Amino acid sequence: MTEHTRSRRITIQERCIMMRMWETGPQTVATKKYIACCLQCSLQTVYSIFKHFEVTGKLEASHADNSVRKFDQAEIFALLNIARANRFETRRIIAEKYQALRGISMSLTTVSRLLAKFSLSYYVAKIKPKLTEKHKLERLNFARMNLKQPIEYWRTFLYTDECCSKCNLVSI
Repeated sequence: MTEHTRSRRITIQERCIMMRMWETGPQTVATKKYIACCLQCSLQTVYSIFKHFEVTGKLEASHADNSVRKFDQAEIFALLNIARANRFETRRIIAEKYQALRGISMSLTTVSRLLAKFSLSYYVAKIKPKLTEKHKLERLNFARMNLKQPIEYWRTFLYTDECCSKCNLVSI
């Protein structure tokens, strides 16, 4: 792959130059090739920019899905501060702290992408908690169903927070 065809963002100034070159010269395919050569971008990029201009009438690049970005620079800076405060936190913990601090939920993919963009790493927990919320609800429902049982019945059960993953109710 040659140097001029590598992927890069075309700035708004380059887009304006592109339009001026198109308006002043003969409007042919050769002109588009010349524009691509001068701006060191691919011919497909030039075609895409012209098509975008014909459809929208704007030179600004929009997001691929035309969505409004949820996080501005201040929000990203707040996330990075949380990540820098403790380098040994998982991305889930970083996202939870961010939501508690700012009140805005952020997906784990977004956290990963932003941390990678600013060359920060996150850690994966070595030991995952084996007792999930589903297990806790099952225990609560079991206790509600057997509420009338005598004390001797309940002494046969051992409830622990981190037991084997296959069984969450252990009978002695």
